[in-house]
Amino acid sequence: MLDDAATLSIRSGKYFVGVEHLFQAIVNNPSLLPKSTAQTHKAALEKTARVAASSAWTGEPPSVS
Repeated sequence: MLDDAATLSIRSGKYFVGVEHLFQAIVNNPSLLPKSTAQTHKAALEKTARVAASSAWTGEPPSVS
């Protein structure tokens, strides 16, 4: 799973593995979740992964105004 998260991080141009990468790696590999959870909540898990990725820290310091 950590290798998958690192691959996702590299593909997104990051130099760190964040929670969003770990979460996406879990969502991408439903065998890591209880079967009922993976089946019942698949759409919600995928949406949460997208939101986490879009609002995650970019690796850049915030701009100071």
